[in-house]
Amino acid sequence: MLAWFKNGGVVGILDATNSTKQRRKWVLERVANEGIEVIFVESRCDDEELIMANIRDVKTTSPDYEGQDPEAAANDFRDRIRNYEKVYKSINDDGDEDHLTYLKIMNVGRQVFINRIQDYLQSRVVYFLMNLHIRPRSIWLSRVSRRMPPDPDSQLGTAPSASPCR
Repeated sequence: MLAWFKNGGVVGILDATNSTKQRRKWVLERVANEGIEVIFVESRCDDEELIMANIRDVKTTSPDYEGQDPEAAANDFRDRIRNYEKVYKSINDDGDEDHLTYLKIMNVGRQVFINRIQDYLQSRVVYFLMNLHIRPRSIWLSRVSRRMPPDPDSQLGTAPSASPCR
């Protein structure tokens, strides 16, 4: 990733388990020495129902579990998470990482914490990540038209001869 930045890269994502203070400190020092700004992103979930639903929806269909019983695959992945939980240290839980720039998303957006977001690009990353969703949902769009000429007795959007689109 550092070579990519040296060749003109602007944004890089280090997709890794930086679950300890020591690991975050190493990443920060290594990248900051190259003059690159760092924003840590932590997505944390302690809602067991959400965790298992996400595992069943996503992980049991991954190549890692191809051909395996979905329930066995879900339990195996949940065990993997439990192993990470043994050493996991949430960012700034002790208040000694307040100097870091970070976004912490709890339980798929139920709570969001941002710290030291200072520029346009960081704010766009935060906005993008806050608007991700893990569940399919409907999005309803409506175009309201106006009646020509205006008719106070009609309802908006029901005009038989709507104004032309521009």
